[in-house]
Amino acid sequence: GAALAALALALLAPSGLHPGFVPFNFGDLFSYHAPMRHLGAAGLQEGRLPFWNPYIFAGLPLAANSQLGLFYPLSALSWMFPLSLALSCDCLFHWIWGAFGVAALARSQRLNAAASWTLGAAYLLSPMVFYRIVEGIPTLLASLSWIPWCWLFWSMGRRGWLAACFALQFLSGHPQFLIVNALGMAVYSAIRREYNGLRDLAVAGGFALALAAIQWVPTYGFISKSVRTHWPKAYALGYSMPPSAMWTWLSPNALGNPFDGSYQGPASMFFESGAMHLGIVVLALAVWGWRSSRSRW
Repeated sequence: GAALAALALALLAPSGLHPGFVPFNFGDLFSYHAPMRHLGAAGLQEGRLPFWNPYIFAGLPLAANSQLGLFYPLSALSWMFPLSLALSCDCLFHWIWGAFGVAALARSQRLNAAASWTLGAAYLLSPMVFYRIVEGIPTLLASLSWIPWCWLFWSMGRRGWLAACFALQFLSGHPQFLIVNALGMAVYSAIRREYNGLRDLAVAGGFALALAAIQWVPTYGFISKSVRTHWPKAYALGYSMPPSAMWTWLSPNALGNPFDGSYQGPASMFFESGAMHLGIVVLALAVWGWRSSRSRW
């Protein structure tokens, strides 16, 4: 675990050595997330809740925007430290937190320490997770970091802890990841006919709704008036993964790479739909583990 944390620290070292540097290159960080967090932090430092953003159009709700993360505990970094340092610390914590969650989940399933931490490292360095740093959308990384913890407490039958993880995953800024995660857990439980697991999901989900009501109630009202609710199908499905993107499962640069200009589409599309590559080492270890398992299924 210490080695894994040291690896993450080493990879993000420039942001710690240079407080004005943030390790993001693409996405909405500088044009959207940083200004919004600055506005929210400024309101809190003035002793008021930042309910309103007067600087866009004729004004619009601010606290109701879930990506502000106003009620998410780690958002306190934004009004305690310089914004660039706060964003870097936010990124580092969630990156390591997700990897530790995978390792803890693996240990709970009776994998040995070496295998568990190998899985944690695979999660830490997987494009699906690592690209959230490069893409520059910290709320996506935060939401991803809670997924293994949800599965861990669910497998242990800890409804209260599962509800807390669900609520934190919602408050972190991207509720759609919570919905996809919960659906995946429900499908898994239904396939295995573990109906107690479905019951635990329902109970924990109800508690999570109550815990996160301070955010989802105004957010629901906010998004119900969004122009995106009436977008054409082409826009609504704009970030869906096309079948051609599955080639990136075998080769990460099968469709090009935005870093060298060989990817022809928007960089954000690459990060959203071309991030499923696992690597030969991880795939080889998975096949070896499957073949050496007494109960392969």
